[in-house]
Amino acid sequence: MIFALAPFIGALAAWPLVGEQPTTRIAIAFGISLAGVVVVTTAKHGHEHMHGGIEHVHPIQADDIHHRADLIEVLDGGGHRHLSFSHDHEHLPDIHHRHTH
Repeated sequence: MIFALAPFIGALAAWPLVGEQPTTRIAIAFGISLAGVVVVTTAKHGHEHMHGGIEHVHPIQADDIHHRADLIEVLDGGGHRHLSFSHDHEHLPDIHHRHTH
């Protein structure tokens, strides 16, 4: 969300520096754009989905539900294999959730 707010912070800082006042059109566009940023950055996405078995290498975080001991096999060379399983939870696009709807 911080990066999404950068254009708004820049505009608010620039107006006094250049001595201009925002017009009604700019204020309306500013509000609509800010509302869009809020909607996109606070949206929740989740549904039941299937994870197929895959092998890859990346650090494993202990609290990651995709890396429970009963769902992976640790491989030689630092990689691991995910067993197929289905579950439902909120998520953002990441290495384990690349799918289409």
